Amino acid sequence: MPDQQRMVWEVRCVERHTVTSLPSPPGFPDVEDLVVQYLSSRSELAGVPVGIELPAGYDGTSPLVRVSRVGGRYSQDDGLDLALIRIDSYGPDQRAAHRLALTVRGLLWVMPVPDLVEERGPHWLPDSTHNHAARYMARYQLTIPVPVTG
Repeated sequence: MPDQQRMVWEVRCVERHTVTSLPSPPGFPDVEDLVVQYLSSRSELAGVPVGIELPAGYDGTSPLVRVSRVGGRYSQDDGLDLALIRIDSYGPDQRAAHRLALTVRGLLWVMPVPDLVEERGPHWLPDSTHNHAARYMARYQLTIPVPVTG
């Protein structure tokens, strides 16, 4: 397309789509932080660190829960974040890690969210990057309302 024609086309597009004020973007909640706060507040996990990162120098010999958002999607029509999260439950041995994963699993089912789907239940997956630490991993989809900002 010659330059002059392109400029006329671009001006017409801008004229047709000029908006006096742009809508505010959705205020997406930090789903990792919501899950960490919720699990940390539960007495069933008293004394168990819950976070989004493993502590520096973690050697895999103590209980720990790590929360990571690994995907999901936004349902604009419903104003919902369908967040896919991964939960890693560590313990000093396989049995302890499994018990911790089951505790976390139960707590997630009573978390006050509109909907929860277990995408993949707890399964054994030793962490080769941390001294083959005893770890169970699970994935859940949480439905989280996205506030409309004004």
